[in-house]
Amino acid sequence: MKIKIADLEKKLNFKLKKNYKSVGVDTAQITGIVFLKTDKTDLYIDGLVLGFKTKDKKEIYGTMVRTFEKLFNDENLAIIEDTFVGFNRKGSIELTRYGSFALAECIKKNIEYEIILARSARAKFKIDLNSKEYKKKYGKGKSKQAVSDWVNNLDIKLQDNNLVDAFILALCGICEGIKI
Repeated sequence: MKIKIADLEKKLNFKLKKNYKSVGVDTAQITGIVFLKTDKTDLYIDGLVLGFKTKDKKEIYGTMVRTFEKLFNDENLAIIEDTFVGFNRKGSIELTRYGSFALAECIKKNIEYEIILARSARAKFKIDLNSKEYKKKYGKGKSKQAVSDWVNNLDIKLQDNNLVDAFILALCGICEGIKI
């Protein structure tokens, strides 16, 4: 997908870095990865969803490591989702492993990286899913739909809701003035 930088900047109230590549990684059992690349006039968006039918953790780990190795090449910056630690600590530990595979690939290839919670990344664009407005419109447990609608309002159509937080993460990396 391609969109004019000038059009997007008007909607975001942020300038985009030119001739820059950012990748956002939303790690989960279904991992969303979005690559953003700019030239002087356009933003190019490419995403992929990495899901697993197997429950074999070693197979999942190996596939993730090999996939990140093939995908990450010459990005200027990778933004990797930090793990939210909720009531399921075992699940949180598992998600942290997934993120550390992306982190390791960045280190191996000298790609700059940052780690941020999805909630914190959304807040950079004033997407507050705890606000009355969002709670009234979406209710509880529909954060991906709410973020998807926000992304759609930018005239960006992502095929899968597993990509929306990865897009927000990558956007944090390509917008000027966003500190992580």
